[in-house]
Amino acid sequence: DPNNPDGITLKEITNQLLPRIYVAVTNKNEVALLDTDTGMKLWQKPSYGANPSRTAVTFDGTVWVGNRCLIGGRDNDYSCSSTVHLDLDGNLICRADTGGWIRGVAVDADGNVWAGAYNGQTVYKISGTEVDRNQNPPRCKILGSLNVGVPVYGLAVDGRGFLWTASSP
Repeated sequence: DPNNPDGITLKEITNQLLPRIYVAVTNKNEVALLDTDTGMKLWQKPSYGANPSRTAVTFDGTVWVGNRCLIGGRDNDYSCSSTVHLDLDGNLICRADTGGWIRGVAVDADGNVWAGAYNGQTVYKISGTEVDRNQNPPRCKILGSLNVGVPVYGLAVDGRGFLWTASSP
């Protein structure tokens, strides 16, 4: 509300380079790409896991998706709970074996990806470019991990390069 002195007003702009948005279609284990100018769905493809929850768009317009396997006892079943990188057509580039219900995904200025696990209370740093194509499916290289001691419910990287996490509870 621009008339509320305590409110925040965001400037309305159009992304001319990539007027699109990725949406996790949780109950279908899919991700959809929508054209924000027309509202048309361009495609809807598998998330290569279960219950996709979070997305983060890279500099080239591809998307990273966090899957959170809600099936009991399958937190570390990477075919179900993982972080995946999809190309512009929704095809799998690679899968990072990150379990524990991925509930936060963010991309940093170097193009690396951060994935946060709700159940695992861990944040993973994943290479935005390194892929092991000798495995099936191809694996994204995990550069490191850190136990943050709280269930991760969202991630963001700010302009200074700091990684922020939201937690629940």
